Amino acid sequence: MSAIDPKQAEQEELVAEWLRVTPGFFERYADLFNEIRIKHPHEDRAISLQERQMTVLRTQNQELNRRLSEMLHFGSRNDKTQQSLVAWLLRLMKANNKADVEAAITSGLAEVFEVE
Repeated sequence: MSAIDPKQAEQEELVAEWLRVTPGFFERYADLFNEIRIKHPHEDRAISLQERQMTVLRTQNQELNRRLSEMLHFGSRNDKTQQSLVAWLLRLMKANNKADVEAAITSGLAEVFEVE
């Protein structure tokens, strides 16, 4: 990427700031979305602003789907662990003597926490 002239960078920042504070601009000039071309992020071709925005949204959507999938996976594992712990605690509560408590602890550790 080539260095930008400081004066040009300042002008670009002014344009960017003006666009930020003028939200209706692209509503009034919607055709600019198709006319303005920018470089595709992964290919060596130009695309419209609208297409670029769709690319950004698709990427964000894929990342959110990946994160949601991961969260569902961890939630499922947590549910399984919680059910196992509840079953183990019920066994502990049903124990009437020291030997039953020791047996419930030992079997619980082996089943719930996979400890030999």
